[in-house]
Amino acid sequence: MNYNNPNPPHIHVEYQDCEAIIMIQTGEVCGQMPKRGLN
Repeated sequence: MNYNNPNPPHIHVEYQDCEAIIMIQTGEVCGQMPKRGLN
């Protein structure tokens, strides 16, 4: 994590041609990700 990042803690996920950001505190998925890519 970068301490200068103003966004809440999150992770970046890539699956095939899809990319998404997952918020650690809420589990919210921002972006396009098939359910299979989240398992």
